[in-house]
Amino acid sequence: MANRESASNTAREVIIPPDSQTFRTVFLYVGQGDATLMVVPDGGSRRYVLIDSNVDETTGGIDLTKLLGDLLGVEEILNVFINTHPHADHLRGVKAIHEEVSVGEVWHSGHVPGKAHEDAYKELKAVMKAVGPENVYELRGTRSVNTLDHAEKAVVHSIGDVSFNVLAPAQYVKDDIEGEKPEVRYQRIH
Repeated sequence: MANRESASNTAREVIIPPDSQTFRTVFLYVGQGDATLMVVPDGGSRRYVLIDSNVDETTGGIDLTKLLGDLLGVEEILNVFINTHPHADHLRGVKAIHEEVSVGEVWHSGHVPGKAHEDAYKELKAVMKAVGPENVYELRGTRSVNTLDHAEKAVVHSIGDVSFNVLAPAQYVKDDIEGEKPEVRYQRIH
């Protein structure tokens, strides 16, 4: 982890709600792709969840790694990194983020990308290895509240004081696309 100061800064002042009971969602401009940060109330504290990432200087977006380092300081971690699908513009930079702020859990779709996204996917696999299999969950579309797959079993796993439903991917879609050509799989993963 990089050496970071815990002093107040603009990221903390703008993103963190003034009270620990407020849920906040921040859509971050990363150029191409997505990154959404959620500040989730958890009793009297907060949990931090990042959905997707793209750390790519050529796209003109914010420096997501620096922003998270400033936001979380030295005392907090990124509790959950969620990857909706393993394409580079939704995954690039996750290893650098983990090195900067430390990721507690990884939630992912379970999809395997084609060769064009292999480098970014390797980053995700490295972070999953670093957090350990006990902290890796697979997203599976269901009507059940707070349900994820863990070690191929459905488990109830909450994040702070909020409830969630995972709407996609459905298991049959994941199964259907595994053998398809990369260009077809690319479209279906979306």
